[in-house]
Amino acid sequence: MQRRAAARLLYALLAGGALVGLVQTTYGPAFPAFEARYGIPVGVLGLVVGAHFLGNLLATAALPFLLERLGFSRLLPAGPLLMAVGALGIALAPGFIALLFFASLVGVGFGLANTTQLVLTGAAFAERRFWAFNLESAAFGLGSMLGPWLVGGLGGVGPPFFLVGMLALAVATWFFRLGPLPPVPREAAGGDRLPLGFMGLFFLYVGLEASAGHWGAYHLDALGSLGAFWIGLYWGFQTAGRFLLAPFIRRIPEATGFRAAVFLAALVFFALAFLEGPGPGYALAGFVLAPAFPAAMAWAQGIHGPGGRTTAWLLIAAALGGAVFPPLFGVLVAGLGARAVPLGLSALALSVFLYALRIRPLESRP
Repeated sequence: MQRRAAARLLYALLAGGALVGLVQTTYGPAFPAFEARYGIPVGVLGLVVGAHFLGNLLATAALPFLLERLGFSRLLPAGPLLMAVGALGIALAPGFIALLFFASLVGVGFGLANTTQLVLTGAAFAERRFWAFNLESAAFGLGSMLGPWLVGGLGGVGPPFFLVGMLALAVATWFFRLGPLPPVPREAAGGDRLPLGFMGLFFLYVGLEASAGHWGAYHLDALGSLGAFWIGLYWGFQTAGRFLLAPFIRRIPEATGFRAAVFLAALVFFALAFLEGPGPGYALAGFVLAPAFPAAMAWAQGIHGPGGRTTAWLLIAAALGGAVFPPLFGVLVAGLGARAVPLGLSALALSVFLYALRIRPLESRP
């Protein structure tokens, strides 16, 4: 790609990454509003996030088939368009079942957008893949930081999700105007086999990240803290960490960066269970998790290639993690109270670290 075209594409992908982050982090801070609007018990609030991730799962599973037939130019704008329709539906949903339906529709758009953008990033910036993923993840973190603040600032359900829908339409319009895009990359040798080791890693890690982002706000609100504010900083400090990490990317092995991040997060979450004012601790947890997702994606694509099938399998596992763990945390909170959230997060982060040690042989590249 020419330098100017590559720069235009990168800016558009950063906008798409910010939108994906914004969409994913609006649910948790809106839990009290959902609870008040629909009169539902706390134990089922996690189903909203679960519906989103199940929609994400379906879209991600279909993406390799769609990408081969439609290409980047047609598929790239489809994700933001579906997210726009779903977000507007959430703003107007008359009941809890309708809310779950529109959350799943947002999830479908999210899955198309997230997977297509990651495959396109890996293909267009193959020689600087970790760097490009780190920047895109930083944009994701920026959007993730704004999501809770958007809900906290506007309040309720309708206004924040209506604005999310408008922003998604703007990103879709930008994607439509990009012009020619690179061809869809071919699968690496052996691309038909499942990257099982990394699928388990993404399942656990995204379950951790999603649970912290959604239930951390509920935990803080239960203690009288400003949950939306501090969870916004949880995502914001992830963004800051990625920008600070950018000059050193080439010096840090992906596997080492990932393992260090989740181990430190386990320690931070454990400490949060014993603090009276744990808000800043959530921000610190976000900071130490900064390199985790881009490192995992670069690590996996470096071994299995950037093709749509491999990336889709990884994100399917990630979607399953996002669908499974937040509802489990809802059960945990219903049984043990909000103070159980940081201990559960610490145990999950430690599990991710130990699992990452078990896939050590995958570090050696063919």
